[in-house]
Amino acid sequence: MAKHHYNCIFIGPSSSIVTGQSFSFKITSFHFGNSLIVGYSSGIVESFIFIYRLIIKRFSVISSCIYLTPSRSFFGSFRDFLVILLFRSLVERIVFHIHGNDLYSFLEKNAIARFFYSYVDRFILLDKEAPIHPSISAKDFFYIDNFVDKQLISCDVYKETYSEQLVISYYSNLMIEKGICIFLDAAYQLLISNANIRFYVAGAIIGTKKEKDKINRKLEKLASFKNFRFFGSLHSTHEKVQFLASSDVVILPTFYPIEAQPISLIEALSFGSYIVSTNQGYIESLLDNFYHSILSEVSVDSLILEINSILELSKSDLRFFSKYNKRLALSRFSLDKYFSSIKQVIS
Repeated sequence: MAKHHYNCIFIGPSSSIVTGQSFSFKITSFHFGNSLIVGYSSGIVESFIFIYRLIIKRFSVISSCIYLTPSRSFFGSFRDFLVILLFRSLVERIVFHIHGNDLYSFLEKNAIARFFYSYVDRFILLDKEAPIHPSISAKDFFYIDNFVDKQLISCDVYKETYSEQLVISYYSNLMIEKGICIFLDAAYQLLISNANIRFYVAGAIIGTKKEKDKINRKLEKLASFKNFRFFGSLHSTHEKVQFLASSDVVILPTFYPIEAQPISLIEALSFGSYIVSTNQGYIESLLDNFYHSILSEVSVDSLILEINSILELSKSDLRFFSKYNKRLALSRFSLDKYFSSIKQVIS
């Protein structure tokens, strides 16, 4: 049987739920020519289908590189280990692109992972401050920022004018650990006090049934305010552009344990939004040199205090911050720069 030759085999998430990791994998894998893309989804049936496809590919393709965005979950790790077992003797290099901040802790408590990860040749990390576990310290490490999609920034949007009502937005998946309840509670308290602000929320509601119900109850409580709007998931580029272009301030009060470099914040920066977030994961490093605020604590009171301080800023200050943030973001998070860096690692 003739084998197909590919420059690289890309293995990553193909779930319908959009996360920073799945979005990054989609953009990366579709960019490089003569590549094979093998997507995986969560779920037992989907996992068996993935394993079957992987075994077939093992005996029908030739490639010099495997690029994988690994998982640190139990079943996800088993899938990643299988990739290493099947392909380590066939390819010149295996590249793992780590999107969370938990690589060290994962290897520290998992001896089996330390064994399998020793066969990975190159690691891509998001931040130079990420701790390296001794078991893989001799490997090649590359530090590559996330990116902003070219389609999203093809329009030239600056916030040259500000209305009397500042627009403060939440732009991410609506998850308890991403701080959505903190944002909604702060918005409610400010709106009942007649604060001159508009609050926008966009994203998919994610979590257990109990968590989703809790978020929906808070959204329903805010629905009666004319200065509050829930957009739901933004699917098209046009929807994202309209939302971000109208967002003066974007807030992400996250305490998500494996938070790294949220692409939602990078996209907001590229539109000149002033960012308010936490020091979770690599966020403080991500926002270095940008005009932003880091919450002193992840709480409703702390967020309300920060929003009130932003309301005291002049329009000229906000306009300056906006232009500066956008200019720096478009330079630092260039998609061309990202692709060039990835190409160096997988070539």
